[in-house]
This record gives sequence, C-alpha cells and structure tokens, in this order.
Amino acid sequence: GWTAPTYRLMKMVDNGIWKKIYETSDTNYRYKKSLLANTYTLKIITSDDQSGLSSESNWLSFDISIKQIPNVITPNGDNINDYFFVNELLLYEQVHLIVYNRWGMKVFEDINYNNNWDGDNFVAKPLPEGTYYYVLKLTDGENKAGFVMIIR
Repeated sequence: GWTAPTYRLMKMVDNGIWKKIYETSDTNYRYKKSLLANTYTLKIITSDDQSGLSSESNWLSFDISIKQIPNVITPNGDNINDYFFVNELLLYEQVHLIVYNRWGMKVFEDINYNNNWDGDNFVAKPLPEGTYYYVLKLTDGENKAGFVMIIR
C-alpha cells in the first residue's frame, strides 16, 4: 500500500555485519553476478519515505562452494575456453583485473572486469602464446593472483 517504496538488498557474510549491496524502487529487479565461495545471508528492507515506515523480509542463507580460476585460455573462436572466465567474481562488488607478461609489464587492465578478456592487449591485438600473470583486485581489499597460459 506504499506509494513509493524503496527496496534495499542487504547481505551478511559468515555471520558478519549487514551491508547494503543494492537499492532500487523496481519490484522486478534481479541481480545476476557470480558469487564468491562463502556462506551468504540475504534480506530485503522495504521503506517508505512518506510514512517513515519500514519492513524487513525473512533471511535467506545459502553456501557457495569453492570454485577455480582458470589457468589456461584458448582464444581460437571455438567458444571453448575463449575467455578468462573467473567463476569467483563478486556478487555485489567491482573486480579489477590486471594482466602482466613474464617480464612484469602490464599488458591488459580492466577496472570493471566482466569475464571478457580473450588474450588481447590494451589495443585489442592478440598477445602471443605464453604464460601471463594476473591480479584480481577485489573491492574489500583482498587480492587474488595467479597465472594463465594463452594457447592459440
């Protein structure tokens, strides 16, 4: 019965504090990003600015198991392992990807990575086959690093 409700999606990870992860007035909203391995608890807080009332939903808890970050991509156009697809992209946070060659030179960077790196450099030219090193900078300050081989 509220004329202009606001919906705040809240999360709690591993029994921590509640954190707002998204706010909308759209009742058909769907969040579609991947989850990191963790135990998640979600709830929605609905509020109405005109009346000053608010209401909380029940909590929903679920576990996401550990997933792997790939160490090989084969960007040859066959739609199999063509992209550096990180299964552990954060659900609500921005992920910053930096890729270095074996001499430590930065060859690719995306501050809002969305699983679309296909082994090209900054100017969309294919990098040579070989081993590259990546750093995934996560918003909460945690970084993940490793290597990925490009096989064409």
